[in-house]
Amino acid sequence: MEIRILGPLEVRDGERVVELGGKQAALLADLVIHRGEPLTPDRLADDLWGEHPPPSATKTLRALVSRLRNTLGREAIVMRAGGYVLADDGVTTDVASSSGCSGTPSAPRSSPAGRVRLRYGRRLPRVDATAIARSWSAASQSLHTSRAK
Repeated sequence: MEIRILGPLEVRDGERVVELGGKQAALLADLVIHRGEPLTPDRLADDLWGEHPPPSATKTLRALVSRLRNTLGREAIVMRAGGYVLADDGVTTDVASSSGCSGTPSAPRSSPAGRVRLRYGRRLPRVDATAIARSWSAASQSLHTSRAK
């Protein structure tokens, strides 16, 4: 499986394009950006809904993770150290494989979040994955509209 977030969000399983939208896309983007870092349910709820999550955030998050696992494969998202993590095996991302992104562990290019920060030219201490998913969607629609003209 290949997940591309540097540009319009795109998930491919071989030749099949996997359709995701809304909070599911935002959740996946958050997991990709913080790959290898266990994201607790509280952290994900904060990333997905901001400072004022709905009362049902925990239940909704569990449902989102379950649907994402059903879509991507049960093994794509694992629980580690009390948080959700995008699996290391069988999943590649453009953040992890983007060109010129090598460096020492202290270099900003050494982590997916650091590479996204470099790519977008700003610090992203806590990613607002929903806003990122919305901007990717808007940029993608804009690109498709301009190509159609």
